[in-house]
Amino acid sequence: MFGAKRKKLKPEEDRRCCNYVTIQGRCNQGKVTLSKDGVRFPSPYCRYHCCKKVDGAACQDMRINAKGFCQRHIQCQGQVNGTRCANAVRGYDPKEFKFCAQYHNCLALDCKNERFYSGESDLKFCADHRCTSPGCDRPKHTGPFCASHTCEAPNCLAFAVGGGGPGEPTRYCDRHRVCQHDQCERFTHARENGGLSNFCGAHYCAWDGCEQAREDAGEGEHCKAHSCIEVACVKGRTSAEGFFCKNHECDTKECRFRRWRGEYCPEHQCGKPGMVGCDRFRFADGSNVRDWCEEHFFPKCRIQDSDR
Repeated sequence: MFGAKRKKLKPEEDRRCCNYVTIQGRCNQGKVTLSKDGVRFPSPYCRYHCCKKVDGAACQDMRINAKGFCQRHIQCQGQVNGTRCANAVRGYDPKEFKFCAQYHNCLALDCKNERFYSGESDLKFCADHRCTSPGCDRPKHTGPFCASHTCEAPNCLAFAVGGGGPGEPTRYCDRHRVCQHDQCERFTHARENGGLSNFCGAHYCAWDGCEQAREDAGEGEHCKAHSCIEVACVKGRTSAEGFFCKNHECDTKECRFRRWRGEYCPEHQCGKPGMVGCDRFRFADGSNVRDWCEEHFFPKCRIQDSDR
């Protein structure tokens, strides 16, 4: 085709020759005629150098690769910042693919769809093949989610938070999530509001909103931070700010001290000498809080005591 010494062509013969030219010379093959919808189109190139038809199009451009397509037809149809992507379609074959492998074609094997973007985040797979967990760029597993976001319970395809290693609580759905306590494989406890604890019924802290495990020893239902600090007591504290349960905390409103010989702490017990063990409130005279209860404060009470 090229390199051989050629006789000079007549003008009419020259017009019929392919326009493809290299440093070795011009192609001597005859130009082809293209057709579309019954209309014929002259091509500047021969059958070896003209672009193949794509979707019935009559293309007059020169092919640029071994697949037989021109630059225009192998260009990716995806968009980059509002302009058409300059990369070639996957496999350089526009009859099979419309998007480039680098940025726009779904990474699933043999998939021809455009991959999904969330803002500027490349999720790498199309809607048919990507995990449906928001922001996840992994492929679907056996259901709508990737392996990490699919519950590990047998035959369950429900959503799991994901993250962590196999067998961890984050790898199970709300229904099958297992207790985080060491070596415990029971399902997590369902609270009255429908929410799930991080621990099973034997290990969860009963304090509302707490996600810590109850203390290991004893029969209590609370974690260390919410258990009464009285030695051997397993009851829960009366409030988040307190330290004792109802049985060990002073009965005075907003007092967090321990009871002493009654229902009140030493600060709030009657302080009348000789009345050790009196568990009444101190007498309040306006804004003044006396040292004794009402019974031991009044003069009658003191006179009777002095006559003894």
